[in-house]
Amino acid sequence: MGVIDDWQELIAELRESSEIECKRAKSDLPKDFWETYSAFANTYGGTVFLGLTELEDGSFEVSGVKDTDKIKKSLFAKLGNPQSVSVNLLEGDGDKYVEILNIDDKDVVKITIPKANRLQKPVYINNNPKLGTYIRHHEGDNRATDSALQRMWAERGTEPRDSLVLVDFGMDDLDMSTLKKYRRNFQTRQPEHPFNDLDDKNFLIRLGGWKRNRTTKEEGLTLAGLLMFGMDISIKDHLSHYHLDYIEREAAERHARYTDRITLDGTWSGNLYDFYLKVFKKLTTDLKVPFRLETDQRSEISPVHEAIREALVNTLAHADFSCTKPITIVKRPDMFGFRNPGLMRIPPEVAILGGESDCRNNAIHDLFRMVGLSERLGSGVNKIFSNWNNQHWQKPKLYEKTEPEQTLLELRMVNLVPTEIINQLQARFGDKFTQLPELDRMILITAAAERWVNHERIMQLTDEHTRAVTVALPRLERSGMLESTGAHKEKFYTLPGVKVSTVDEVFKQGAVNDDDLNPLRATSSGYLNTSSDGFLISSDDLAASSYDLSVSSYDLSVSSDDLSSSSDDLPSSSDDLGVCSKSPELEETKCNKRDMFGRLLIDGLEYPFIDDVSKLTDDFRKRLECMAGPSREKGKLPRADMIRIITSVCTDHYVSLNSIAAIVNRKTDNLRQQYLTKMRREKLLEYAFPQQPTHEKQGYVSIKPKD
Repeated sequence: MGVIDDWQELIAELRESSEIECKRAKSDLPKDFWETYSAFANTYGGTVFLGLTELEDGSFEVSGVKDTDKIKKSLFAKLGNPQSVSVNLLEGDGDKYVEILNIDDKDVVKITIPKANRLQKPVYINNNPKLGTYIRHHEGDNRATDSALQRMWAERGTEPRDSLVLVDFGMDDLDMSTLKKYRRNFQTRQPEHPFNDLDDKNFLIRLGGWKRNRTTKEEGLTLAGLLMFGMDISIKDHLSHYHLDYIEREAAERHARYTDRITLDGTWSGNLYDFYLKVFKKLTTDLKVPFRLETDQRSEISPVHEAIREALVNTLAHADFSCTKPITIVKRPDMFGFRNPGLMRIPPEVAILGGESDCRNNAIHDLFRMVGLSERLGSGVNKIFSNWNNQHWQKPKLYEKTEPEQTLLELRMVNLVPTEIINQLQARFGDKFTQLPELDRMILITAAAERWVNHERIMQLTDEHTRAVTVALPRLERSGMLESTGAHKEKFYTLPGVKVSTVDEVFKQGAVNDDDLNPLRATSSGYLNTSSDGFLISSDDLAASSYDLSVSSYDLSVSSDDLSSSSDDLPSSSDDLGVCSKSPELEETKCNKRDMFGRLLIDGLEYPFIDDVSKLTDDFRKRLECMAGPSREKGKLPRADMIRIITSVCTDHYVSLNSIAAIVNRKTDNLRQQYLTKMRREKLLEYAFPQQPTHEKQGYVSIKPKD
């Protein structure tokens, strides 16, 4: 039994997430535990705490459990019954997965549920795969869709997915110019190879592009052969949702105009090998690193070119072509982005270490390898990270999304640490700063760059365990290098002396003027300017370096529904009301200034704030209500329509939850759970006070796409 001395700190920082679940329990397992077991097993694994109760403010209190032995017996009894649970993931040393914690003289049961491997999925309950398979999504356990369940069954197979024989597809379905280019490159690299003397069909047979079923005697192209060398019309006959997309943007912003694009438009073959040849050339054009590139083959290329090549091949070879999402490659001045449908077959952290591989499409990978365009299996991701780190650029980001299933890799050409911030932190804290662990230094740099930091923000920037971050933040506060504001989920930290407006200050004391406070002002007469990204950067040479700590969803993120597809009669923004973010006329009230429409003007906020619809002028309120007309008149609306209404209502000003509810005629709980939270994750809305995301008086504003 573990005794937790600093339990208050642990509980204060604890929050439910995709990998943590807290449940109230007394003497037995909660009925919904097994849904969470299935969801964690089928997603990323996770930890369940029994004996913690969530309070209204989102924090937790220790309620404890009365009979830990009974709970453990019940747990392992059901795990051993295949009629109850399909797979026992807690086999072996039970104490490894189940731990009894003594917190404030109360027992809490901590159950660690590992992620199931692909041969164990789907993990389901009640002997019913269709109704008993769950997936973890954010903080909830959701029953798996039919398509997700089908993909789990398909992934259990031991044969590579691309070895499937397509008996109705033959040589006529190939783009012969692509095959000729491949054979020419093959011969250039291996001029004495015996495969060079084979005809096209036998060449494909030897490389896995054509196959004969020995049982049925049927033969044809394999899925790998069709995808690598086929014509797009033939590929789409087998995979109707097949799509490839390369996008090149002119600026380091998700919504910046694209200057170049390669997609399935009928002007080229549309197969994977052609796509690789076209995209690799564009990705490496004007790449500002020393190199000598004579061909597209493995010749004297730089480590950066190697990393980009490996990332591109991995994206194509590891894609799950049964998913409906496209393969997408993005090039921007600051980064390269790669997205393929389907989750990784081994955990990202294992792939980064190297040495282990479970390629979904072995034949496609081998076809690239045979012309020198890929490393041996199990070493590619490690090579990408190693080559990128050698450039002293920001660490690559490899991660997955489950809805829909996709794997994303971001390679940023961003220097890790801006010299000016490091110099000023050293001037302020001296050797104390330089001697800190890497995690602690990163926390201070983030606080300096972004003016505030919290547990959630640091977890977005580091691979450290959540417990390490939980301990580091108060440790820095105790050492006098950070100050904290708020409690529980609303707790955030700043450098000493830095003032950040909070919701309570604004609404209790009136508008707060931060006077553009510089986090490092106390030790330097030089001031830093705030960039459009919210970072404090030097005004001397903006191009020299930048510490891009923001976590944004670029072109790789899951996009929301096409909102322009319905309700064309809805106003697209508050511009239709004659509203702008800067009002020429001000009306003084006792505490805050309000503009001519009755919106609060708060120093430090970019837009006015609608805190109370009763404070708005009658005309302005009626126009907002008119904008929300369909939702005010109907009890149910298509989701895309409701999102568009909320987006319009929140354009050019922050709007509180209660005000949105009053305008669109919906209950606050429904709005928050069904729309606002998800719109935030989809980058359609942003907070007025991001350091206090759960505050009841939080405001929301629409994020404007860049022209």
